[in-house]
Amino acid sequence: MKNKTRFATTIYLGIAIFITLGCQLASQTQPAPVSDPASDTEPAKPPTDEPTETPPLELDLSSAVLTLEDLPPGFEEYTLEDMGMTIEDFGEDDFQPEEVFVFINTQDFQMVFGFNFLLAKKLEQAAFDVGISQPDVTLPALINGIGSENVQDEKILEGYDDIGEKQIAMSMIADMEGTSVQVDVLMFRRDIIGAMVLSMNLEEQTPIITIHELGQKLDQRVKENLQAIK
Repeated sequence: MKNKTRFATTIYLGIAIFITLGCQLASQTQPAPVSDPASDTEPAKPPTDEPTETPPLELDLSSAVLTLEDLPPGFEEYTLEDMGMTIEDFGEDDFQPEEVFVFINTQDFQMVFGFNFLLAKKLEQAAFDVGISQPDVTLPALINGIGSENVQDEKILEGYDDIGEKQIAMSMIADMEGTSVQVDVLMFRRDIIGAMVLSMNLEEQTPIITIHELGQKLDQRVKENLQAIK
């Protein structure tokens, strides 16, 4: 369990790097304010009341996660405490996941985990979309978080257009304490919810449930959650 926990932590670091880069790129795409040439000659106008910023949404995303019902028999659910982590270990201070889920099949060695984000602000949605639409940024960020010297055969996966409104799927082989592990990652956004699911299994082993199946099931949970909160 200790080895799995250490590797899971590095995966989350890669996701945090991805989110940070996405926010930076999205902010760079915002149009710069255009100055008014007449402003230098016209007298200043009296100040007006600035519109108040809409307070952040407080929505319950606890159902927008995978559950044991979504997985084949043999998986067990783990808490963050079981993994030696807390919610504060993930993301930036002002951009942390709402919910985290972890499932492990110890007999056949497959680990499934992920989290969701509330993307209430347009900039947050844009950050997610930028990372998804630029795999040349997303994949290196994830690999750097894991440790590029231990990663090989990294690639972008195709055929995931049926999941979310925006999506990106990635696969790689990573060295975990001398054992080659296949790591598949899927990130997607649907409306105001961003989600990630990751699957790990031994390199030569066929996963009990594929990352595509996991993504479809998670997307269905997200859609059900959106219907409930709107």
